[in-house]
Amino acid sequence: MFNPYLSKEPQQKDSYEQYTDERYCTKKMVKSDMGGLSLIDGIWKNVTAYRFGHYHSIKSLFNRGKKQFHVIKTPAIAQKIEEITDILTRLDEKLGRNQSEDNAKRLAFDCVAYFAASHGYEGKQIASTVKLGAIAPGEEGLSGLSEYYRDLLDFPRLEKEDFEDFLDEAAASLGIAEGELYRDYDKKNVFMRISEAWEYEDGIESADIHDYLASLFAFLLNDPHSPLLKGLSVLFYCDFVQPFKEKGELLSSLLAKMVFVKQFPNLGPYLPIEGFTKHDPEYLDFANSAVEDGDLSYPVYYFLSSLRRRLADMVIQEVERKDEPAPMIMAEAKEQPSPTPPSGVESRSTPAIDNPPPAIKAPIERIEEIPSSEGKLAIVVRKSQLSEKELKEAARYIAMTHPNLRKTQANFYVSHCEIGCYYTIADYKKHAKCAYETARTSMDKLAEEGFYKKLQLKNKYVYTPIKQN
Repeated sequence: MFNPYLSKEPQQKDSYEQYTDERYCTKKMVKSDMGGLSLIDGIWKNVTAYRFGHYHSIKSLFNRGKKQFHVIKTPAIAQKIEEITDILTRLDEKLGRNQSEDNAKRLAFDCVAYFAASHGYEGKQIASTVKLGAIAPGEEGLSGLSEYYRDLLDFPRLEKEDFEDFLDEAAASLGIAEGELYRDYDKKNVFMRISEAWEYEDGIESADIHDYLASLFAFLLNDPHSPLLKGLSVLFYCDFVQPFKEKGELLSSLLAKMVFVKQFPNLGPYLPIEGFTKHDPEYLDFANSAVEDGDLSYPVYYFLSSLRRRLADMVIQEVERKDEPAPMIMAEAKEQPSPTPPSGVESRSTPAIDNPPPAIKAPIERIEEIPSSEGKLAIVVRKSQLSEKELKEAARYIAMTHPNLRKTQANFYVSHCEIGCYYTIADYKKHAKCAYETARTSMDKLAEEGFYKKLQLKNKYVYTPIKQN
């Protein structure tokens, strides 16, 4: 079966270029394409020579023989990656304009359905039970799927600057006991763990897991490739290393999405990548070729092809914003004749009072990055931190002096008022345990009342506290 590389229509090229630009083929695929002929060394030599001219080293990642991985990126491949990136960017912007609980649940539902389907279940049926809060069937392959669904809906809760901290948080959210995250055993005994006996599903030796993960984290932090390609690399590399004791596919998907949000902050958690590492013959051919040749292009471009097909089914519904004022239709006033004053009464001209122009809202300031926090509070107190009693008193005072605010809004502000910090709608949603729309209007109300300054950071809004008297 051929890899329909990035679902792009092939153009007429030399055969050795087609096996890279049109379909990123393994040697096994080329042999099959030529009718199973064994004498393909000449054409394969041309393929590898063409690829070598577009070689990009990845210094951090290594295969079992400590050989560096690399990626091949020809101009044709780069153009196709750019096309997919443009599609994802447009979807990310659309979701940013239409963030709602319904859209989030719909996208998370699809991710769960893809995962269940890849494990041989009726995907939509399993996803429906998960969405309703039911626990998925007790089969080992679906363990943790309900928690995973909730993680997608509340992804900012998991986010951490450090990838190890993120994995610890993700493991806890999936019900993995503390200290049970990483595999501490090998699938084959010491006499079987030789190169000739190793199979892809075995993973690397448990004693080497720490070193391989350290290499992965260095790659994610320092490699110049896009977060899209790095996130897809995470799926393959975690599947190759097999570092986790349980629920490895869910954990690697969450880690990949942690990388995606750096490029697609709205869409990242919902990119439908579930089931990509299912061990069917086609994927295993790409995976084994990647390990043997040190070429990440095999699995990563295979994932990109699968992702592009799924994007065609992605649905993001337009959300009507209630806070947007309806366009005003100004009716042209008819001129009425001035009344004639009674005789003997001096006529006095009344000055015309012009209708004041409607107030024009200042545009929301945009920022490119979040500055570091100053560590000061917007509420001036003698102590460096407010006690529980002081928080309640401050919130009560704000609610009394600002009757347009609800008590929950006042409580949120007094506990989220560090100067130089930038809070999000997700922070309010988590604090108040409310719907996204309620959280958004509440944060906007706090900004209108002068407690926060609302800023636009890329495709989302953040709120920074304003110092109070």
